[in-house]
Amino acid sequence: MSIVAVTCDKCMHRIKASPFAHSREVVCPRCKASVYVPAAVASPKAAAPPSPPLRPSRRPVRVVLVDVDMPFESMVGFILKWALAAIPAAIILAVVFAAVSAAVAATIAAVISSVSPPA
Repeated sequence: MSIVAVTCDKCMHRIKASPFAHSREVVCPRCKASVYVPAAVASPKAAAPPSPPLRPSRRPVRVVLVDVDMPFESMVGFILKWALAAIPAAIILAVVFAAVSAAVAATIAAVISSVSPPA
């Protein structure tokens, strides 16, 4: 193993890393950012061509649905599955609404009981 020169991504300072720092992170002496030191650096001649990015662009893909050619029975089955899938969401929303309502009611009752004069 030999000394590897790496560049800090934050301040662009060149750092010479010893063989003991290979495959580890070192601290940049200038900006104190952590910099990863690769295990070995390939020669420029043997470097592989860069692979294309998995998602070439971040632009949203527009999908236009013109016509749905679906048999009636299949459409009914699809709607029933969708309705059954919505039941757990409705239950969760009802529980959350009940919990929030109970908390608000308890807070209002505590405020009213502390404000009203003792009987």
